[in-house]
Amino acid sequence: MRILLTGASGFLGRRLRRELRQKKHEVFCYDITLGYNIMFPDQIENTIINWKPDTIIHLAALADLNIFKEKPEFGYQLNVVGTRNVLNLCQKYNLRLLFASTCCCYGNNNIHPSDETSPLAPTEPYAKSKQESEIEILKVGLPHCCMRLATFYGPEMRGALAPAVLSIKHVKMKLLKFMVMEIKLEHLHMLMILFPVLLQSLNQNLNLQLLMLLLKKLLVLIKWLN
Repeated sequence: MRILLTGASGFLGRRLRRELRQKKHEVFCYDITLGYNIMFPDQIENTIINWKPDTIIHLAALADLNIFKEKPEFGYQLNVVGTRNVLNLCQKYNLRLLFASTCCCYGNNNIHPSDETSPLAPTEPYAKSKQESEIEILKVGLPHCCMRLATFYGPEMRGALAPAVLSIKHVKMKLLKFMVMEIKLEHLHMLMILFPVLLQSLNQNLNLQLLMLLLKKLLVLIKWLN
């Protein structure tokens, strides 16, 4: 399959394009860092005409809540109008659209867990922009699909997201549980997830003592594996 991937240079985009190519799909990386802008419908259309994709996976968005709060009009234009540009061209050229929305659309609906039928109650501009795009896409219906994704984490994630993904309380609980575990090979996987995220989060004032405890555990594991 030939897939046009917007936001291809982002945290999720880099990993998705690698996975798609490993599965033998052809991927066109459409990203602002590469000179491709979803705010320019003519540019998107020329890419579609020349490259002839079968599907568009639309990840491009302003996802930083702090920037969105400072520049709400810019965020709206990029997330809503930009997505509308992509949707209109999918309709014109009969392409399937897979749209990266957010689980934040559920907001404070007081339903746990929420599913596709749960009411939406977004509380901040980013989620509201995603919901607005969902409404436009769902009016068109199949074969398009809205994916309400949660926050992805790991090495190279945005440092500002780390405290939200791994709060101090959550990290303490993980570390306390991890410290009393018998050292086993399978524990290395959890450690290698937690350690780089904590390391990137030092600028977010996470507790240095927690980092040192995790580092100590890492050294013990390395010694044991050797």
